[in-house]
Amino acid sequence: NVIYSGELTYVQYWMFYAFNKGTLNQHEGDWEMVQILISSGTPTQVMYSQHHSGQRATWNQVEKEGDHIKVYVSRGSHANYLRSYSGIVGIANDIVGANGKKISYPGYELILLESQPWLDYK
Repeated sequence: NVIYSGELTYVQYWMFYAFNKGTLNQHEGDWEMVQILISSGTPTQVMYSQHHSGQRATWNQVEKEGDHIKVYVSRGSHANYLRSYSGIVGIANDIVGANGKKISYPGYELILLESQPWLDYK
């Protein structure tokens, strides 16, 4: 999802997880997102969703492979983090390792929301 606001552009990456088998909460259907703020054509900030809040960092603070940010997804809760952790983090006891499955393009499919017929569902 790309949102334009004058000189600012927000790029959002939404991930859907069908099952959430966390340590403190278990449910089906979990949406999480990462957002990049681009100011005058230059990435400046990255925001990671986490439970009831999130985490914000400057572009220079996040780990990257080339021009792509890394996102560490907590096992079970699917909260997004900018770093891996050894142990348990946060209110939901998130386990955020660096040894999970790595997904990179073309390992996933980008779909523009404008092309989805369900987007106008009332």
